[in-house]
Amino acid sequence: RREYERRCRRLADTAPLAIYVSSGVEQRCEYINPRFVELFGYTQEEVPTVNDWFSLAYPDHGYRTMIAESWQSRVADAIEISSGIEPMDLVVTCKDGARKHIQWGFIAGCGQQWAFGRDMTERKAAEQAVLELNAGLEQKIAERTAELAERTAQLAHLSERLELAMQVTSDGLWDCDLLTEKVYCNANYFAMLGYGPTELGDNVADVLTNLLPPEEREAIIASIRQRFATEGGHESEFRMRAKDGSYRWIFARGRVIDRDDDERPRRAIGTHIDIPARKEAEAAQSALSSYSRRLI
Repeated sequence: RREYERRCRRLADTAPLAIYVSSGVEQRCEYINPRFVELFGYTQEEVPTVNDWFSLAYPDHGYRTMIAESWQSRVADAIEISSGIEPMDLVVTCKDGARKHIQWGFIAGCGQQWAFGRDMTERKAAEQAVLELNAGLEQKIAERTAELAERTAQLAHLSERLELAMQVTSDGLWDCDLLTEKVYCNANYFAMLGYGPTELGDNVADVLTNLLPPEEREAIIASIRQRFATEGGHESEFRMRAKDGSYRWIFARGRVIDRDDDERPRRAIGTHIDIPARKEAEAAQSALSSYSRRLI
């Protein structure tokens, strides 16, 4: 038995847990290990009984009364059946005034009561940091959500105004996703070329590229893309094929309104204006000037 007790003592002396061993009705202290002294700063002489330990470790009367009732009830049950208790997480006030989160376990047997304390202070601090981080993230998400909701409402208002503008203007209006090349056009865009709103597709090839003169397509598209990338917009004049097979002169304007993270143009809007009358006047003026030069 003595050899067994010596082995238990050696284990207790080197254990990473704080250990307080008591016995008897008064629960007088028989042993505390070095880890107990290291954690809390109290020696065995300073905590001769469990009541003395409770008075020092839990100086707040209300808190001490609350946990003492629960602790003593659990300990009484454990002593009666020589077993342990469910761990209790308590805040211990150390000799130097520091407060530590300790998880206490207890087991009774052979006339002794062993209390084991695991320091959970760093873990609790880490858990609190995670909680605060989560709270901060939730706050940022809420703020971002509110911001997005406000922007969505603003965009809806702008979209409504744009739709009204599309209904009253005679210009052809377009809105293009430059990455997917999907395009939204108003009815006038198609009507000026004699098409119905649903006769062509909804991408750049259908509503622009394929309607350009074959010999001019590559140069026109390359110029528009280059000016979008470098200047943020373009103004161009070119011919587009109408439904009847003729080509009509169009004055086109476009402006980049959104770019991706790499500053590549992502979205552009613009207008098409049918200008055959102006082109006919320019042709007539050119012919008149040529005729006048021949007369001179």
